[in-house]
Amino acid sequence: GGHIAAQTTLAGLYSSGVENYLQPNIQLSIKWYRKAADEGYLEAKNNLAVILLDNADADSKEYHQAITLLTEAANDGHAAAQNNLGHCYEFGKGVEKNEAHAMEWYSKSAAQDHNASYINLGYLRMKHQQYQEAFEYFLKASKNGNCPESWYYIGLMHEKGYFVPMNSFLAFEYFDKAAKLGHEASNLKIGDCYFSGSGGVYQDYHQAFEVYRKLALDGNPVAANNLGIMYEEGLGVPIDLESAEMWYKMGAEKDNVDAIRNEQRLCELLGKARES
Repeated sequence: GGHIAAQTTLAGLYSSGVENYLQPNIQLSIKWYRKAADEGYLEAKNNLAVILLDNADADSKEYHQAITLLTEAANDGHAAAQNNLGHCYEFGKGVEKNEAHAMEWYSKSAAQDHNASYINLGYLRMKHQQYQEAFEYFLKASKNGNCPESWYYIGLMHEKGYFVPMNSFLAFEYFDKAAKLGHEASNLKIGDCYFSGSGGVYQDYHQAFEVYRKLALDGNPVAANNLGIMYEEGLGVPIDLESAEMWYKMGAEKDNVDAIRNEQRLCELLGKARES
């Protein structure tokens, strides 16, 4: 037995760790989630499934078990599990890729006002150019308090003129709002606006550089590639090909196609310069 809500809370603490107090421990997290899940606690089933999907090999027993747990919790009406199961169907994680099934589970989750599923439905609608429906889903998500993801997509739709009139000023406002809450893609957009002088801000390479640098140091490969370009072309910084090479390399290590191409090109260029 044991108290299932307490077991689930304890599992959550082991999953993320507590600063200066508790080291993250995935095995102990799995152990406590499993105890509560075995008692049929839906929250624990969902959370255990998420951990297994993140940490197990794709063809392992644990991976298949995660899908079973999610399906049970989703069928019993757990909104987050429904959304997570939809995600598995959308990307073919542990199940055959099936967008119709993904939509079905996202919709069940959205019927319970689950924010992440509004975003997922909006994204799929946008992908299929059903812009009005997409916009409505993002708007629903944005009404549930602080949802930087929804602001990012609303900004994107204003930037591109999808369903709403094209408006780079408004797009910038939405990106900025989301960026202030640490939304990575929105921060990148802010950097781009400063780089190109769009969205109602003046072109400011120094500002763009600062934004990209912070993102690149956090591991964003697009930002790393952009820094490479700035160093190579002397935009806002003195030309420094060694630094350009370093940032391109960082982006390339994260499989960014542009960074890979730029690194190879610059390597050849520097190689020739070093030989002569």
